Amino acid sequence: MLTLYSTQRFHTVSLTALYHKLKPLCSSPAEEVSIDGGTVVIRRYHFSSVADPPCDVPAEVQRFMLPARLDGKIAENRSFTFPVVFPQIGGSYSRAILMFHGINERSWKKYLPWAYTLAERTHRPVILFPMAFHVNRGLRRWVSPQAMQPLLEQRQALEGQEHSTFANVAISQRIHEAPMRFYIAGHQSAEDIVRLIALVGRGQIEGLREGARVDAFAYSIGAMLAQALFIANPGDLLSGAKMFMFCGGAHFSTMRGCTRLIMDCVAHTALRSFFLNDFLSLLDGASDFAEFFGANPLGQGLAAMIEPSRNAALFEQRMAAMAGHLQVVTLREDQVIPSRCIHDTFAGIAPRMGCDFMHELHFEHEYRHEMPFPIFNDSTSRLVDASFEQVFDAATEFFLR
Repeated sequence: MLTLYSTQRFHTVSLTALYHKLKPLCSSPAEEVSIDGGTVVIRRYHFSSVADPPCDVPAEVQRFMLPARLDGKIAENRSFTFPVVFPQIGGSYSRAILMFHGINERSWKKYLPWAYTLAERTHRPVILFPMAFHVNRGLRRWVSPQAMQPLLEQRQALEGQEHSTFANVAISQRIHEAPMRFYIAGHQSAEDIVRLIALVGRGQIEGLREGARVDAFAYSIGAMLAQALFIANPGDLLSGAKMFMFCGGAHFSTMRGCTRLIMDCVAHTALRSFFLNDFLSLLDGASDFAEFFGANPLGQGLAAMIEPSRNAALFEQRMAAMAGHLQVVTLREDQVIPSRCIHDTFAGIAPRMGCDFMHELHFEHEYRHEMPFPIFNDSTSRLVDASFEQVFDAATEFFLR
């Protein structure tokens, strides 16, 4: 196993203590919250998404698109707030870190301690921006046990069903009904992030100076989205930026998202079948849909992350250009985005990337992809805290390098 930076180098507060301290703030309506006497500040900003689903879709895919088009009426996805964790009150910063979260997240409670730690240790603001239809960009009934119980019972009764739970019933139904939602939400998220980074660069986000650079901390499916953005690099907004990927970096085709916290197996099968068959066929055909992807940098970037042979040259060129600006940390027991698949993704460019750009870890405590740092109320918490330190010490070193 490769060795990362020594733990405790930047030690302040343990993950377990931070989690319990910050968890109540996830439901706070306040636009600004001061923590530890102003040592760290969480400030919320309003954002309006203007992205729409692509219109140039051929007739053969219309049946996949109709439910997704109706999503445009979901007001929560159009207008929402996002938090930024600042190292202190009144600062003005020329660098920031954008944190990309995982799929099917409905709260910031897992990520606030991550953002707090990076902000405090790098002395840079950390932006927590929700992907389309995630966190606070979804309908409230999606997290209501009473509202979702009938649908859960229906899905659990489907033939061949496994891992159907209240936690994944909303996203499972939406994906099963219209697999194209996965792409449309990804494209909308990417366009929103491009606009956000442009706002930062123009000095239109309070606390960040004009010309401020935005680096990326990308986890899970957020790493796939971040890679697509770095491949596309619209307007050169990400030129010179750094990216730290954790539990992510592989192509969609190698991911296994059928879990109790992500999506049920019927939905997962439908998603894979559509994107690895219908979707790729549409890209290879002579259609408005294929032309859209060929002419759109974000479309090219997202397509490059579907499977290894798709836009392979573009993927390798753009990722290799990030030598010294990319670091990847995988977990040996990750079953959703397996470590070996992430390593295989970068095998062709690894010799050009330097010996320290990729690390595989294995923690001494129980963990899984969706919960790399589980919260315990016993002595196991010390092991989790040490694992967290190992990863976030490495991230801090990387961003400060």
